[in-house]
Amino acid sequence: MNKLNRIPNIVLIVIAAISVVLIVLLVSNVDPDTQNVNMGNWITINLRWMYILLFFAVILLVLFAVYQIVTEWQSAKGGLLYSGAFAVMVVIAYLLASGEIPTFFGVEKFIADGTITPVKLKIIDTALFSTYFMFGLAIIALIYSSVTRYFK
Repeated sequence: MNKLNRIPNIVLIVIAAISVVLIVLLVSNVDPDTQNVNMGNWITINLRWMYILLFFAVILLVLFAVYQIVTEWQSAKGGLLYSGAFAVMVVIAYLLASGEIPTFFGVEKFIADGTITPVKLKIIDTALFSTYFMFGLAIIALIYSSVTRYFK
């Protein structure tokens, strides 16, 4: 086996070993006393390790995706086209969305505690409109595939 091919396996083993050690240290310091600072420190360390792993995973995911797009441009065009169409659909849904606060019994309580804000309502409306568009496209695709099957 080539020495260069061993590097990912070695990195994986090191990351797994560090993760196991951190989890064992966390579990060994479990204490029902909520005031125990030591347990809180181990939780913080484990969370930071998880954030580091997540950060590197996202970076590698983006780098491999860009590499795949560059090396396989012909097969990537379709995926990029669909991604662009999805982005356009979300922008249209955002433009149609309303940030207007609805009126119903007890809405004042939700406005006062910050549960309902115009920004949150705009995001919810965008998600709803996007869902409606996707559902409509699925129905159109279903009808289209059923109808074209009869003409073949």
